[in-house]
Amino acid sequence: MRNEKINIKEHQPRHLKKIREAYTEIIEKLFLQKQSGKSGSVYSRKLEKTAHKKFNIRGHDLVHAALRELRTNSKILRVNALGRIVNAAEIGSYFETLWRLMSKNVDVFVIFDEKQVDSPSLPLSGSYKAQFRKIILKNEAAAILLVKHPPEETSREIREVTKHCLHDLMSFWANEKFQQTADIRDNLKEYLEHATVRVFSTGDNPEVNKITAAVNEHLEMYGGFEDTHWLRVVKGITQDEKKESLKQALGVCVPIIVLIKILEKVVPGALHALGGALDDLFGAIIPDVSQSMGNKSLPFKQRLKNAWPVLKGGLVTLPLAFVLGGLSAILYNGSQSVFVHMAAGVMFALACCAGTLGTSFAAVRKAYRAVGQLEKDKKYGYLAANLTAFGRFKIAFKEAIMDVPFRVGHSVIGVPFQIGLGIAAGAFGFFNNSIFIMVEGMAETLLGAVTAFVYPASARRLRNLRLRRTEFD
Repeated sequence: MRNEKINIKEHQPRHLKKIREAYTEIIEKLFLQKQSGKSGSVYSRKLEKTAHKKFNIRGHDLVHAALRELRTNSKILRVNALGRIVNAAEIGSYFETLWRLMSKNVDVFVIFDEKQVDSPSLPLSGSYKAQFRKIILKNEAAAILLVKHPPEETSREIREVTKHCLHDLMSFWANEKFQQTADIRDNLKEYLEHATVRVFSTGDNPEVNKITAAVNEHLEMYGGFEDTHWLRVVKGITQDEKKESLKQALGVCVPIIVLIKILEKVVPGALHALGGALDDLFGAIIPDVSQSMGNKSLPFKQRLKNAWPVLKGGLVTLPLAFVLGGLSAILYNGSQSVFVHMAAGVMFALACCAGTLGTSFAAVRKAYRAVGQLEKDKKYGYLAANLTAFGRFKIAFKEAIMDVPFRVGHSVIGVPFQIGLGIAAGAFGFFNNSIFIMVEGMAETLLGAVTAFVYPASARRLRNLRLRRTEFD
């Protein structure tokens, strides 16, 4: 049903008018809205960059040109069942550009037709659909905005506040008392008021406004969109930096291939010992340290300081990787037993993932200590008060591993995969194959990359599932 479309024809002027009004409202809220009485849109930086690059004009001029095209273009609007315009290019180049910019940063649902409300494509529970149906019966349209990426200005301020107030622990952002503190400036407080979800309607009908206000409040208070989804969005603010780090991480695959091929020719007897250590270094330690360095704009010295605990955790495992790799070869070549071969495969897998386990342990330890530091903080200690040792560990593990998509793929998925591949290599006789040694070392890095790129889409699916399950009381 994702491709289901609703064609808006000229003999349906009320629908056409409502859709144009809804998108005008959306554009104004995203690109013309002032923050705390100051000029500048919510996505001002991205808007200015796009406008200058594409048309060599100011962002403000791009917005008004797009709105003019939307209001005056005679082309028939075509939207899908989610109320999203599918023929933006036909409306005009300015509108298409703004539409693409908007789509990258927010998910939009525009609800204007009673038949549309019944579509299974719309991720709303039955009780929420009933509320939107009331709006449609008042001859108005409703729109839902769900943030995918916060504005750059917001992202920067969130990082600063998290660093100075929360010891780099993002998990405590959901605390309402913290969000109202003086350390968070007014413009960010204003954004936090509807940080990840906003529902509004066309027109100025008091009854309709009352419905949208109630829906907004319910989504924020009971739908979990101002805690669970907000944290997911906030923690995704460095996604672009992660992608940049992933480019570097993927670059380590080339050295692994080259070095293993050289070892195969020069010292084939030490292939597993040296290969295990090299796989550990290039496939685990370097990528994981890269993920821990943080914002690329920081000085290299500061970034290295951020990653130093993780780097230490990885480096101490290199001797272990060398020893395990060498022992695995001795074990495999000294027996004809399939079970011994499988055990050798597991041993070599442990050699290759020792760095992953070491860096992951170091990252969790760093986060655990940060929770302890926050607990002792005179101003914000209440956020971590009364936590047991296990409670601190859960938060630390979540912060260091489960909330970092790369590490989920690198550690949680990658390590079991490597062990499984090692068992298969022993069982089916490709343990001594250089390709196996390369793949065993690169697997966690590649899985980390895949997870990081898949994560945003999977997070939105979980968010839509939450929308479907949340009922309006």
